[in-house]
Amino acid sequence: MQPVPMPQILDPERLQMPERDDMRIEDHRAQTASVRHELTRTCEYAQALWHTLEAVRQYLVDSLPSEPDAEGGVSKPSTSPTGKDDEDGWTVWEQMYGAVTSSLAGATGDSGYGAEEARVIAQHRRV
Repeated sequence: MQPVPMPQILDPERLQMPERDDMRIEDHRAQTASVRHELTRTCEYAQALWHTLEAVRQYLVDSLPSEPDAEGGVSKPSTSPTGKDDEDGWTVWEQMYGAVTSSLAGATGDSGYGAEEARVIAQHRRV
């Protein structure tokens, strides 16, 4: 697993703010518009992260063993994928890993890097 640097959109210092005392009203308006634009971009990224985390949360619940039946038995194994031949499980795992990696890369995504990394990891684990 390769490290993913934190995206610039999460850096509050990315906006260059001029001294307020030296600004004209037009400068204040332009600055306000710039801050509003950057806030919108940041919120869009935060919402994408939220949706990805919500999907991961569901994946984690789906990966739990099912609740015991009346006889105390469990009808579903406790991991996903369950083994090297679990095609559906590996597909879901690769999709989830790729989505998380892409989300970590920033608002513009990772151009498929996370999905490719997921495929490589899955191939190594399945042999």
